[in-house]
Amino acid sequence: MGIVLRLSPGSPEELLELVEGSLRRRRAFVAEAESFPPTEAAATRERCELIVDLPSGRTATLEAEIVFVEQEGPGRGVGLTLVARDLEVALKPLVDALFEAQELEPVADAELANDEPHSSRAQEDARVRNIHERVRKLSVAERERMARSGGMSERVALERAYGSAVWEGLLQNPQLTGGEIARIAKNGTAPTPILALIAMNVAWVARGEVRRALLGNPRLGAPVVEKVLRAAPKAEIKLIAKQALYPQKVRVVATRILKKMN
Repeated sequence: MGIVLRLSPGSPEELLELVEGSLRRRRAFVAEAESFPPTEAAATRERCELIVDLPSGRTATLEAEIVFVEQEGPGRGVGLTLVARDLEVALKPLVDALFEAQELEPVADAELANDEPHSSRAQEDARVRNIHERVRKLSVAERERMARSGGMSERVALERAYGSAVWEGLLQNPQLTGGEIARIAKNGTAPTPILALIAMNVAWVARGEVRRALLGNPRLGAPVVEKVLRAAPKAEIKLIAKQALYPQKVRVVATRILKKMN
């Protein structure tokens, strides 16, 4: 394989968006074709290697095939499809890296606030395990209460233990981060009312990571797609209209909005 492409997510949240929004669908887009040979050297249907930089400093390599090359304009870059026979096996290093990044989040449990600030790694690991064990013993009412007010470590434990059952409660938690909202928004199993709830929040949709997560979700309805796109700057809408990473209905609406802007 002569061509090597590279993606460098800047944070665990961006890596999560890449995995859930693109790679699990066997798609990827490498913008600004500067870290690999000129785009004229990248022929469609040519095999290549896609290197993904992980938060730990390691890398993961995926085999891919070039499906389109954009040589001009703001959408300049290369579109790929992953060719691994077993996609889950191929993505395992990336998923493991996401779990590692979550485990290293600072513990925000109220019970731990008075502990010594320079505790050992073993003590921190024990604290995280205790939170996960406590979460599994909660009643439904306690679970909902924690979802609405819990800190980061509690929210992570809740979502791991109960999945989508706690999303509605989590979305009412004022401490919820943009990365957490985006993770729910991009989930292909998220019910449409949950996606609509996220899309109706002006502050959330003002965040690019949340917009992109919503627009990459094929379950997002057309009227909501337009609302989310109208919250994006014109330059972003131009890119979305050209990128095959987004569902066709999203690209169609983006193109229509651009025509009205011109």
